[in-house]
Amino acid sequence: MEIIPYVEFQGAWSLDDSVIVGIWHKMKSQNLTDTVFYGGEIHDSFSFVSMFRNKANLVNVVVNDSNPVALSWLNEFGPNYAKGHFCFFADVWGNKTDEIGDMILDYWFTIPADLDVIIGQVPAHNRRAIEFVKRIGFTELGTIPLLGHGIDPHKRVGDTLLYLTRGQHGKGEQR
Repeated sequence: MEIIPYVEFQGAWSLDDSVIVGIWHKMKSQNLTDTVFYGGEIHDSFSFVSMFRNKANLVNVVVNDSNPVALSWLNEFGPNYAKGHFCFFADVWGNKTDEIGDMILDYWFTIPADLDVIIGQVPAHNRRAIEFVKRIGFTELGTIPLLGHGIDPHKRVGDTLLYLTRGQHGKGEQR
């Protein structure tokens, strides 16, 4: 498996638009878009590509034999922290997600920046995602009622906050 950063270099993107649009369609076919983008802000392939090209998002795609099996991104950067996001495809559910999650964390903590803390914010009803990030080392802080919303912006839901520090992650260096 390999992590491919989705970056622009000298006017060209590291992955062709057709690959990113294909990832969107894979997410749609596996009914993942409403779970991953539960706020409804990403609703078609155009908004998906636009989000990933936004310089505020540091995106990477995990491939196995050129087949995308996961994607992740960091955003909402602060002086030494960022919010982390994961999406895994059915190809790896139940047998490779923890391994790939650790691989992504290793990658994130080697980015040349002062990243010491990764923050997770997950709808409280998504217990599968919460249990996954806890398995790869995140600490659960608790749930804030009414913090988030689903596709219906008038219906508020609780969001669970979690974090992982460089020192908590097995291969990260303590500063």
